[in-house]
Amino acid sequence: MVGIIPTLEGVHVLVLGSATGMVLHTTFVASIIQFKHLNRETFSSLQRRQFPPYFAICAGAASVLTYTTYALGGGPWAWASLLVAGAGAGVNYAVIGPATRKWGDARLKMEKEGIRADAAEFVKVKKAFGAWHGASSVLNMGMVAACVGNCLWVGQQWAQATGR
Repeated sequence: MVGIIPTLEGVHVLVLGSATGMVLHTTFVASIIQFKHLNRETFSSLQRRQFPPYFAICAGAASVLTYTTYALGGGPWAWASLLVAGAGAGVNYAVIGPATRKWGDARLKMEKEGIRADAAEFVKVKKAFGAWHGASSVLNMGMVAACVGNCLWVGQQWAQATGR
């Protein structure tokens, strides 16, 4: 039976590896490829469906990692960054994501209706969408930084444990 029940360290590494891979891939690979190769309507439709579960998973993973980092002896900088990143992912899920979708939908509707991009109302909608999307991106980069920072903390712990 030895090795069947996961240790706290094992859970931490599994969740950290999964979260880090997900945020790096989504942020720096998938989204860029999708933006470059899909038309705007398809890209928007995909993003609208992809990001709610992404932010929910980020919030959940950050919650687990905050606890495991604290329980494994991480200092305040190690677990607090994850706590803040998880809160940011939760805000992205519950507040910023829905607002971004609302303004994005309004923009797509105006485009379909043939409203000119330089019309005052269209400019207002584009600015609102940009502001909400920018806030979402900043919070997402917090999650990226927290995951990478925690990977470095785990590496430091490993090096100390093995005398390196």
